[in-house]
Amino acid sequence: MKDYNEQQSFLRGCIKSALINRRRHGVYENPNESRRQRTFKYFLALPGSSEEQVCETTFSDTFGITLKRVSVLCNKTLLGDLSVSDKRGGKRPQRNQAWKETIVEFIASIPGRKSHYGREKHPNKRYLSSDLNVTKLYTAFLEKHELAVLDKPPVSRQWFNEIFKKEFCLVFAPPRVDTCSTCDGYNISISTSKNPNDRRMEELKRDIHHRKAKAAQTLMAKTVKDSQEPNSDTCYFL
Repeated sequence: MKDYNEQQSFLRGCIKSALINRRRHGVYENPNESRRQRTFKYFLALPGSSEEQVCETTFSDTFGITLKRVSVLCNKTLLGDLSVSDKRGGKRPQRNQAWKETIVEFIASIPGRKSHYGREKHPNKRYLSSDLNVTKLYTAFLEKHELAVLDKPPVSRQWFNEIFKKEFCLVFAPPRVDTCSTCDGYNISISTSKNPNDRRMEELKRDIHHRKAKAAQTLMAKTVKDSQEPNSDTCYFL
């Protein structure tokens, strides 16, 4: 049998549940207090209509299945679950493109900020409040669109998380390095300046400031590295 569900149905018919007739002494006084109230018997079909009872290990080895799979079948039998069909694979509900656009729009509207000096390496990264997480955002999304009352909302937690990770570069933490007051002053002057010449002058000052800051960082990193060399006479003070 190539079909997995057919295999499950066949194996299910080879397992029978029965009450425990003889118990070993346990820590309980009343047998009803035992967690195990039933046992399972495993059978192999023989030529004709006869069958042979075998142990669990022989049963799994004969059919080439794992003990875990046998345990799952036993639990289904114990719970009276008549369905042994495998729900893995198969067709999944098609995700609605309109809902995807709604998710993207919602996530993009979340207030965040960029790292000033780190933007060269990660120009698109934005930092969200450390008080937030994907679960809180998903809950807020459901509440905003009145989906929280539905048993199966059209947007699942998994789908929301996939879009959050694939479509955005967001981090739930403040940037490691933030803007300095000098940079803020230049940016304000640039954004509010109405004279093109004045704006270019402020941009030039800002760029020079950035280059000086980067040169200072490079020098500091070199100084720290030199101070860690053996027999180095370079000292670095924090």
